Amino acid sequence: MLTINPPCFIYFTMPDDIRSAKLENDKNGMVILNAHNATIAEALIKAAKKTGASKPRNYFNSTKGGSLSSYTATELYELIKLIASSNSTRTPDSNIRILADYIFNNMASFLKRLNSEDYTLVDDLANLKGLTRREKSLASKICRYLEEWIYTTDNFAINDSVIRAMLPYYLMEYGLDYNVNLEKMSYVQFMKVFNELKAAIQAKEPTITGHMIDNIIWYTYRVDSVRTAIANAIVEASIAAKKPLSLNCLCIKRPVSGFPTENIIF
Repeated sequence: MLTINPPCFIYFTMPDDIRSAKLENDKNGMVILNAHNATIAEALIKAAKKTGASKPRNYFNSTKGGSLSSYTATELYELIKLIASSNSTRTPDSNIRILADYIFNNMASFLKRLNSEDYTLVDDLANLKGLTRREKSLASKICRYLEEWIYTTDNFAINDSVIRAMLPYYLMEYGLDYNVNLEKMSYVQFMKVFNELKAAIQAKEPTITGHMIDNIIWYTYRVDSVRTAIANAIVEASIAAKKPLSLNCLCIKRPVSGFPTENIIF
């Protein structure tokens, strides 16, 4: 049996750039959602050129002066393909083409809905006719990035597996309902939950934005299987106990994915 005192475990799968950054962690070794960490996360994302993280924004800025309404269907396809590849969505090329063609053919409506906080836009994009799978992750990222780049607004958030995996933990930490099934939610429902968390964080951190929050969560946990698994275990144990728990009182009696032991006590 292996006994580990937090936050020692956080170094097992943490990428080098995150390990060397001076991020602030909470009592469980999870990244705190604050303005300090948001600044660091933004800098890490900009510096991650080897992952192609900056390519979609660079393409947007350099194409038609950032005027999306002037894009050709091919240019839209290239932009969405870069968003997909830089975020590792593994979206089939045929689906990228369908999304690009839809936005091109409905540009005025798309921009109006994007600028009016219409969350049904993401659900509509994710379920377009002809798609070989639901594209809720890519659809949310298209809207989240484009609203920032075009309008500098803060209405849409990323809805992908990384965010969904970690959101319940942060809901619990801020005293909100954390017994939620995000996988089955529409984007409209997801954003209701996300905005509740954003409001709770802003009560303590007035300068933080929704985009900052999803930047922190997405970038710091996107390849960190250990912390993600432990956060999920804390939430599951808390739901069973009907009260929030922490690593100081949590015993995980089953294997944790990515961790080299069968029994772990914190």
